[in-house]
Amino acid sequence: MMVDLLFWKKADLSVQLSAMILPLVLSAIFKSEAILAFAYLIVGGVQILSCLIHRFFYALEKRGKGRIQYEITLLVIFALFLTFYANVYGFSTENHYKTHSTDYSEILLLFGFCMLVVSPFLAAWYFSICYREYKNESLMAETGKEPVQTPTNEDVNEDISS
Repeated sequence: MMVDLLFWKKADLSVQLSAMILPLVLSAIFKSEAILAFAYLIVGGVQILSCLIHRFFYALEKRGKGRIQYEITLLVIFALFLTFYANVYGFSTENHYKTHSTDYSEILLLFGFCMLVVSPFLAAWYFSICYREYKNESLMAETGKEPVQTPTNEDVNEDISS
C-alpha cells in the first residue's frame, strides 16, 4: 500500500510541476503570452483535480492542517465567485445582465484580476503541501516510523492554554 501511495504522490507532483514549467518553456520558445494564459487553466485544473482526489481518497487522519486550510480557502474563493456571478448574471436561464448595473460587472472583473494575481501563490502553496506529504510518506516508507513533526505555533499555544 505504501509503495502505491508513494507512486501516486510522486506522479501528482510530476504532473503539477510539468503543468507549471512546460507552459513557461513553450511560451519562451513560441513567444506567445496566450500559452501562459492557458497555463492558468491547466495548473488550476490539475491542482483542483488533485485536491479532490486527496479529499475523497486520502485517509482523513493523514491530512494535515495545511491541506484542510487550502480546501477551506478554495471553498471561500468559490463562494465569493458565486456571489459576484449571481450579482452580475443571476442564476436563472434568462439573461439578467441587461437588467443589472454595470458596476456589478466591474466587481466581477476585479475578482478575476485578483484571481490572476493570487493564483500563482495558491499553486505554490498547494505544491508545497503535496511535496511535504510526499517527503513524510517516503520517510515513513524508509524507516517504518511516523515522521517527527515539529510543533506549530498553534500547537504550542494550545499546550500553554491547557
